[in-house]
Amino acid sequence: MVDLYQDFAKAKILLIASYEELLKAKIISEAQFEAILALLDELDTTPQSELIARLQAIFDRERGEQNE
Repeated sequence: MVDLYQDFAKAKILLIASYEELLKAKIISEAQFEAILALLDELDTTPQSELIARLQAIFDRERGEQNE
């Protein structure tokens, strides 16, 4: 069971690092990055369908702001 939690923690760290790279490359905004971090904090307690919907909303919201 400990290995599972360690693997989960490693996966979260890799996700954060990946999104940091997207932020540095200006592919995502600071607001998107912060929203993604908040979502990752809830990764293990939120249903997959809700995670997908919220992640989609993070990116859709930013696209809407860019089109204005």
